[in-house]
Amino acid sequence: MGLLGGGFITRPEDYALDFAFTAVFTALAVGLWQGKKDILPWVVAGGVSLLAHHFLPGKWYIVFGGLGGAITAMLGSVEALDAKEADHVSSH
Repeated sequence: MGLLGGGFITRPEDYALDFAFTAVFTALAVGLWQGKKDILPWVVAGGVSLLAHHFLPGKWYIVFGGLGGAITAMLGSVEALDAKEADHVSSH
């Protein structure tokens, strides 16, 4: 529906839809926030997105930012599991 209806709205700022997209993104981000452990992946995603936006054409910054944040979160989870496993082994 968005693809079909989006063609009819040539200037979203006339209907304040440009702000609506920002508001929806902000609401989703607040809902996804799980605490301090999210800081590093979010910062990495933002930084990678900014760099990709500056150096790459098109919308590739979205893909690279998402991948950067996801990989950072994944590596952080692996490190946390390794630390937990090391504590478990040393306690026995």
